[in-house]
Amino acid sequence: MAQQAKNILNASKEEVETMVANNAFMLEEMKEKSKTEGRVEKEIEVVVRALEVGLDIETIAKIAKLPVSKVEEIRKKYMQ
Repeated sequence: MAQQAKNILNASKEEVETMVANNAFMLEEMKEKSKTEGRVEKEIEVVVRALEVGLDIETIAKIAKLPVSKVEEIRKKYMQ
């Protein structure tokens, strides 16, 4: 009976460790996704501001280090 209890406790300990490791991994993924989303929002903001002041798409693409097609996409979506 005592050995059975030890086995249960050890199994639970391993499950908890696995769960904690999985949670840490998920939190790291969420953190990276948040950073990426922040960068994308900033890119959009910069492109929209540049469009508003009248810069041409090719210049904006060079400044933002984005393909012209991406600048066009942002212009169509946010400048309507």
